[in-house]
Amino acid sequence: MKRLFIIIAVTMGALSVPTVSYAQLGGLVKAAKKKAKEAVGNIGDKAKDAVGAGNIAGEVVSAARGEAPWPMKEWPSYNGKEPREFLLNIVDISDEEVTALRDQLFARYKSNVPLVKSGNFQAEEENDRFVKFYSEIVMINNLNLGNTLYKNGELVFNPDSYYLITGRPGGGIGCVVFQRDGTNFRFSSFHGDGVYLDDEDLKTAKEAAQRMRKFQLLTKDIENVFTSVGEKCDDDFRHMYDYSGMYANAVEQACKANTPANIDRKPRPANGSLHASLKAQALAVAKAQDSDVVDVIITSNSWDVKMKGLVPSHRNVSGYYVTKDEHGLQCRRRLWTEDYQGNGQYGKLRAGGVGTESPFYIK
Repeated sequence: MKRLFIIIAVTMGALSVPTVSYAQLGGLVKAAKKKAKEAVGNIGDKAKDAVGAGNIAGEVVSAARGEAPWPMKEWPSYNGKEPREFLLNIVDISDEEVTALRDQLFARYKSNVPLVKSGNFQAEEENDRFVKFYSEIVMINNLNLGNTLYKNGELVFNPDSYYLITGRPGGGIGCVVFQRDGTNFRFSSFHGDGVYLDDEDLKTAKEAAQRMRKFQLLTKDIENVFTSVGEKCDDDFRHMYDYSGMYANAVEQACKANTPANIDRKPRPANGSLHASLKAQALAVAKAQDSDVVDVIITSNSWDVKMKGLVPSHRNVSGYYVTKDEHGLQCRRRLWTEDYQGNGQYGKLRAGGVGTESPFYIK
């Protein structure tokens, strides 16, 4: 990491004190172009001549300014990470290094603009990679933010929910960072029920907020980069800093409010007509699949028969697995299934599919 930071500092020095002026560069390009024409003779037309001049200009510019800053290289890699992987793991990079990278990229982009206008292909490719890199930040921001839109060129934001997917080796949970009735943000299910994140998921949430703070550093004043060279900065780029800040603020608030008291507890789901007759079998199936199950609730009043053509294939009942932890009883939507055996007969009850409803605690 320290070695790469030194490389950034050296390259920044090359950007701030060019060894070849643009006037000198023009003379070098013309001389190189003349020698190339003398070597190959008059075999090219004006188009080929322009391409050759552009390539020669690119080589001279590269020699004068040093290596292109990451990730404007043709094969960008930062400690073995490609741009998107780098952005997702940016919490591992110090603020000082992120700031140095930003300044380096901004300076290179701006110095490339006059070269691009003069037909320098290398400079154009570098600036294209710059834009793609920041487009990845927009993508990550937009995936995390909900309810954003533009009206008359300005950002209109309905600040009541953000998306947060927590991840861990055993799988993650999906939740929303939600604001209810003007209060601070808190963690909620996709259905708006207050939830409590365990230590692993809370760690991931904190990293998400840290990532957005790093994005603020990486995107600070990017609009000025474009306006300073007479180019238009589109709305997504213009609001990257604001996006990151709104998200980070919301997640940081939710992390502080992450206590068991935040849990919304619902009434126990009502038993269906099939509950009494199927509970014993369903509970045995559930416990065999999940040792944390302490009870089941069958909410179906009748079997849901699935057909394959004119013949049944299986039938389902729906309900909940009920588990118990230090916060109380929690319900998880589940199905139980019996496969059709023929002659109007069905086999033993078995565990079926998992519902899309978020788990919830009951009173």
